[in-house]
Amino acid sequence: MKEIRVNAETMMNDTREKYIIDLRKEKDFKAGSCEGAINIYWQEFESKMLDFAKDKPMYLICYTGETSDEFAGYLCKNGYEAYSIQEGYRGYKRWKLSQLM
Repeated sequence: MKEIRVNAETMMNDTREKYIIDLRKEKDFKAGSCEGAINIYWQEFESKMLDFAKDKPMYLICYTGETSDEFAGYLCKNGYEAYSIQEGYRGYKRWKLSQLM
């Protein structure tokens, strides 16, 4: 089975057209998220899954990486190229800060 967990740098360096989906609550998304991310709360994601084309990679981000791990695994089993961001939004913020230093 392919690795579904990647770091934020891998996601941001993927130059292909891609989906970045933030699975956190809307208030947290509005307080800050990844560049280019769209917000779909995890409890609503499965009902919206079919709206996404299978020919684009999908990067999922949550609070810690656990919820996005589950969804990425599920998506991969259903024919999507999906990845979970290690350590969730905290991992993304840590990477973003490292780019500024």
